[in-house]
Amino acid sequence: MLTSGLSRRYTEFQKAIGFGLRALFVDHYDSFSFNLIELLKRSGVDVVEHIYWQSIDAFAASSFDFVVLSPGPKHPRDAIKSLDLISKIKGKIPILGVCLGFQLILEAEGFEIMRVPAPHHGAKKSIILNPHAKLTKDLPGRISVATYNS
Repeated sequence: MLTSGLSRRYTEFQKAIGFGLRALFVDHYDSFSFNLIELLKRSGVDVVEHIYWQSIDAFAASSFDFVVLSPGPKHPRDAIKSLDLISKIKGKIPILGVCLGFQLILEAEGFEIMRVPAPHHGAKKSIILNPHAKLTKDLPGRISVATYNS
């Protein structure tokens, strides 16, 4: 009985750190993609890489536990297939977007992504949050953030 309890807890621990999960990794040709893939694999995640300009249907994508959208050098509108994938799977399986990947999620939700005139890496800014937005409803109205432009 004790061993089965430990075995169950070990299985829960493995799932918590990613062991046994399957991830679809949509690569937008960024050098940091390799690091993300290695991190996921070392956490026990079975990673299937997919190049962003190739189509993937929602049924195939739904066979994964989550999707990772990588960084990349372009504007979200240049990754039409990724935007299409997001629209088909959002709300069905978790999506993690890193840099361009996060911008893709925002673009798919109707936000406007635009270039700033000059980068402000590491600058401290005070921003006002929308108290009615799901993402920020539990945060204070004004917060300090560090900026990073990708």
